[in-house]
Order: sequence, then structure tokens, then C-alpha cells
Amino acid sequence: MTDSKNRTKKNWTKEEDAFLELKAGAMPADLIAKHLHRSVHSVYWRIHHLGLSLTIESDNWPANNLADLLKVPTRTVHWWINSKKLKTNQIKSGRGFRHHVSRKNFKAFYFKYRDTLPTLQKANPDALEFILNG
Repeated sequence: MTDSKNRTKKNWTKEEDAFLELKAGAMPADLIAKHLHRSVHSVYWRIHHLGLSLTIESDNWPANNLADLLKVPTRTVHWWINSKKLKTNQIKSGRGFRHHVSRKNFKAFYFKYRDTLPTLQKANPDALEFILNG
């Protein structure tokens, strides 16, 4: 199906909807759009259609979401945390605790280790810009 501008419409998949449900409010719309290979406008439209919100509630990210944002392996972020390089806040969740990284703690970590950690040097520059500068 094409619209009046001769662009092909791409139907949303269940996997994309699940990704939106997971990342809406945890990741900026432009990064979601890049990940899904969609326009930012289509991401806004689908978020609205699903009744979700893109409002990022705080300056804290669960470790797994931070890994997704930076496009680095989750185990790498956990290594930064376990090696005491990246400070976190532990938030009670279910039967245990989850590590959440504040913008302040990530900035301190980034500026201290950016030249010595190769994985950090290869992180998603758009996400770094968002995390460091809000």
C-alpha cells in the first residue's frame, strides 16, 4: 500500500510493538526510530496509538536499558558496575534489586574512563549525547 507521496507503508509487527512498550519512556524517540528503521513521526504515531508515553520520567536508567541505549553488551555494563567503576542506585524489584544508573553517575564514569575503556569509545554517539547533555 502506498500513500500520496509514493512511500511504501510498513505494517507494525508484534515485535516492534513489544519493543515500543519496553522502551517508551526509557529511550528517546529518535533512538527508537533508528533501532526500528522507522521515521520519528511514525514512532510518535504508534506510541500514541498504543496509548504509551515517550516522557522520560527521570534521569535514571536500569542497567539493561543503559546497555541498549549505548548499544553495548549488557554484560559490559554489569562489568562496569561490578568492578566499581560505574556507581548505581539499587532499586527493590520483585525478589531482589535492580541497578539503576543516574545521569550524574554516568557522567562521572564517562569522563573518568572514556579514554581507557574501548567499549565506551565505541558506544552509540547519539545516546552518549542524550545521556551526557539531557
